[in-house]
Amino acid sequence: MTEAEDHTGEGGIDIARDLGRLLNSGPALVVWRLIVAILGGYAFTSGYAAIVGTALPLVGVARADALVVAMITAFLVYATMILWAVATKHPWRFGGIVFAASLLMIIIAPRLAPPA
Repeated sequence: MTEAEDHTGEGGIDIARDLGRLLNSGPALVVWRLIVAILGGYAFTSGYAAIVGTALPLVGVARADALVVAMITAFLVYATMILWAVATKHPWRFGGIVFAASLLMIIIAPRLAPPA
């Protein structure tokens, strides 16, 4: 008996195929899109606001003005992320990119801040 027959023997179950089918089914994709839209969009927007809020003072913008610009534009970024998460053809890939970019921005932002 070969390894392939162990997993997919006659009348057997192919776990990888069934899991792939489940993850690419309608309900799983809807739940994933909602998670990416709400949580991923929030994380991405937080990273964006942190980067912009700390980077603008480095180029001469007043700290208060930089924070206002970061927070006002963050609303547009969050709305864009929600729409993009719902409209994408590859929600699993998009989710991975969003969460990775969010983590990267949140890690980099404190390093941009000038020492107090």
